[in-house]
Amino acid sequence: MSFHDLPKGWPSRSLEDPVLAADVVDLVVRDSERAVGSLSLLLCDGTGRMIQPVTIEDVPHGCTEEERERVFDAFVGHLGGALGGLVLALGRPRGRVPEDPERAWHETAIRACDAGGVRLLGCYLATEDGVVAMPRWTEPRLAG
Repeated sequence: MSFHDLPKGWPSRSLEDPVLAADVVDLVVRDSERAVGSLSLLLCDGTGRMIQPVTIEDVPHGCTEEERERVFDAFVGHLGGALGGLVLALGRPRGRVPEDPERAWHETAIRACDAGGVRLLGCYLATEDGVVAMPRWTEPRLAG
C-alpha cells in the first residue's frame, strides 16, 4: 500500500486504522525527509482524525533519551489536553526493520503519551523501501 491507495475522504477518517495510518505516513513523510532522517508527529483529534502533521528534519540517528523527551514534551506535554491521539513516523533513508534508535523513539513516545493522557495510535518507520508498522500496544502499560 502507499499514499496512492488513500481512500476518498481519508482526511475525515481515523488513523486508528493501521492500513490507513501507514498510507497517510507514506504521504506525509517526503522522500527528502526520509533521506536526511526525520521525525513526524501526526497530531490527531479525539476521533483519531489527523488535524496537523509536524515534521522535524535532520534528526540524528543516535539521539539521547533527554533529547527524545524534549520533543515529546513540546507536543504531548504542552498540547496533551487538546490532542486525542498521535501517530509517530520515523523517516530513515532505507531499511524495513526498525533498529535500536527507532525502537528508542517508539518507547519514548509510549511513555510520553501515557504520561500526557494521549493515545499513541501507531508508530511507523518510513524509508525509501516503504512504510513499516512498529508494534501496537492494545493494553494499558503498567508503570514500572
